[in-house]
Amino acid sequence: AAAAVALVLEEGLAGLYKEIAVQIIDDETEQLFRRLAAVEGRHVEKVQRLLEHHRTDETEGAALVAAVDGRVEGGFSRDQLLGHAFQVLEEPDLMFQLAMMIETQAWDLYLRYGERATRPETRALWFDLARDEQQHLNWLAARLGEFIRV
Repeated sequence: AAAAVALVLEEGLAGLYKEIAVQIIDDETEQLFRRLAAVEGRHVEKVQRLLEHHRTDETEGAALVAAVDGRVEGGFSRDQLLGHAFQVLEEPDLMFQLAMMIETQAWDLYLRYGERATRPETRALWFDLARDEQQHLNWLAARLGEFIRV
């Protein structure tokens, strides 16, 4: 069931990043969001592979997935994030900060899910995704530093 939730959250954020990218005027920031969408797409593939190997209680999985419907990685409302992004589209530094906020929240959420998980494979899934989010944050921080120096 945890993998089904992760799948919904990751798919939601990949779609959100793609939608933001097509609205951005600045080429460098557009490429940032396209890259983030691709990274989230790889997360989707990773979680899909896990789902293929682990059968879950479909009733439990459906209830959990319904609970995160309309949410993206980190637990944010997709519509609220999109509205906020559209307000700052022409401010690339704020777009970087938005992406960092999303990735930070996802890292924290996945760590908390991992700490609460009782099954070893579920813990491993959440902690693996949290490690990925930490890498995204490190990459974004470096890119923001480069962007600000320019």
